[in-house]
Amino acid sequence: MAKTPEHAARPGRGGRFGAVGAVLSAAVVTLALAGCSAGGADGAGSAPSTAAPPSAASQKTGGSLRDKISRGLVQAGRADKASLVRQPQVSQYTEVKAPVLDPWKVYRFDTVPDAAGSFHVAIGPRERVFYLTESPKQFTALTGAVAMRVASGDTAVDLARLYVETTRSMREYSTIVTSVDDLEVAGDLTAAQRKSLAAAERRLRPLLAEPTAVRSGQGYAVTLYVQRGAVVEKRTIAVSATGEITDRATPIVKDVPAPASV
Repeated sequence: MAKTPEHAARPGRGGRFGAVGAVLSAAVVTLALAGCSAGGADGAGSAPSTAAPPSAASQKTGGSLRDKISRGLVQAGRADKASLVRQPQVSQYTEVKAPVLDPWKVYRFDTVPDAAGSFHVAIGPRERVFYLTESPKQFTALTGAVAMRVASGDTAVDLARLYVETTRSMREYSTIVTSVDDLEVAGDLTAAQRKSLAAAERRLRPLLAEPTAVRSGQGYAVTLYVQRGAVVEKRTIAVSATGEITDRATPIVKDVPAPASV
């Protein structure tokens, strides 16, 4: 099973996506280059699971993806985000691979200079749009619109991974972790921070693993682990046969010396 779509380079330890410097630097360079070109293109954002960014030409058409998502967000009551979508100079987007939701598509919009304003959306037939960031109920509404049928543990895990990625807060680093090597850690640790990290790794090493799914009633119970800033938590996600999600988080450690990140 592939790891969470939020993995990329991290400073100091061969890292993971999330450090503000890396993300914002990439975004600023991409948008700066776009500003110097005729129309600009959205840069590839942050994750090996995302598809290639759209071409500059696609941004100039009257029926562009930006136009469609913007209209859908207005209809969904998110005119604030619709405004960002319409402005390539302050937002870039990438497709998040989500075959489990086919034919619906999921996109991540990264915003500058305020990276905390980044967000995820899903768009489907007839240009219906769901705003997913920090909106777990909207994710369940999305699976209802897709008419999901969860018939295997693999599908349940894929859906749970997508849920964790797209409904998370974009104001802090967050990713699924499967081993202590996945932890995002700040560089230049103090002696106290190194001691704290060592203690956290001892606690986590026997626990962290790939996401698993077991039968639970008519659906599945998925267990996975998430680093959310300095906190590593166990997530128990109930996935019904129709894709409804119920999520419970249990903190395991709260003092990983993580970098300031999104």
